[in-house]
Parts: sequence; C-alpha cells; structure tokens
Amino acid sequence: MKPILTCAAWLDELFAQLFPEASISRSKDHDMQISAIQLEQYFFKRLSFELDNEFDAEAPQNQDLFSTPLSLELLHWNVELAVNPQNSRQRMYTLEVSSQAAPGQLPYSFQAHIIGYFLIGEECPEENMDRVADVNSAAILYSAVREALVALTGRGLYPPMMLPTVHFLDLKFEPHVEETKTVPALEPKPKRSRKATAKK
Repeated sequence: MKPILTCAAWLDELFAQLFPEASISRSKDHDMQISAIQLEQYFFKRLSFELDNEFDAEAPQNQDLFSTPLSLELLHWNVELAVNPQNSRQRMYTLEVSSQAAPGQLPYSFQAHIIGYFLIGEECPEENMDRVADVNSAAILYSAVREALVALTGRGLYPPMMLPTVHFLDLKFEPHVEETKTVPALEPKPKRSRKATAKK
C-alpha cells in the first residue's frame, strides 16, 4: 500500500515529475520577519461582476484566456491616499480596479473598490516612509482584490479570472493640501445589550 503523502511531499513529488533536473530549496522559520508596514484592517466598498452575453468561449482569440492572467491593457485602476493629520504614520489607501474591455472581449465585467488602513512602524525611516508605504500598501490591497475576484468569478459560468502580477514602484501622488482627506478613526463596533423584560 502506497503511503499517504503530506501536501508538501505531494507538491515536491509533482514538481520533481514536471522539472526532473530542478533542485528544491527550503527556507528556515526565522527567515520570515514582521514588516514595518502593518495592515490594520481592510474592507470592500464595492465588489461585483457581470456575465458578458456577447463573449464566445469557442472563438480562437479566447482559447488561451483562461490559462493566463488578464492583460494589463484590459484593466483600469486608481489609488488614493489619505494621511491622518495627527499621525502621519497612520494612512488609509483606496484602490479601485475594474475591467475596461470591449463587449465580447472578456467573459465578465467587474469592479472592485477596496479600502485599507495601514500603520507604518517607527523602524521605517522618515525619509523613506512615503515610498515604502505607497508601494507596499497598494500591492497588499491589489493582492486582496485578486484573490476576491478569483473566488467571485469562480462561481460564474466560465473559469475564474486572475489579475496579472504588477508592481507599484512608479506610483506617485499629486499633493493637493486643500483636498486632503481625513482618515476616519477605527472604532470597535458597539456591543448589543440585551434588555431584560419584566414578567407580568
């Protein structure tokens, strides 16, 4: 009887079959460290998709659509930043990602609007804080959108859609002091109290 393989062992065996000449390296537990950019909370303000009835899965130009991530040209995205005036290390980032394809070009049209609260630790130098926070915070929210979109479209008629891997190294914000948003404070939800009713 063949022994039951653990998930890691099964992946090793599969990788060895696919790439017999490749070597596998493993990291150590202490190689993972806490990041200076901490995601305190995030939520979706909008997350939706709609089936495009004009899409033809049998068309030649759509044969490789489900085996590769979406093209960046088919996406529209925007990032906004709000800084807490009392604490510049507390920031709110808003990321919007949506499809901008012609009818019949994609199986679904979708929209995602995600908001994340981040705290930059004191170990992050002041002179590098803006760039480090902008690049990493946007990437973290983008990854959350990708996973949510895969799960959402996975319940549709066609295979799930995967956003491409991107970076935000060129992300820059135009300073508009008069339009600066105030970061809403994170407050715990009030607990519901049960009122005792007197028996007559």
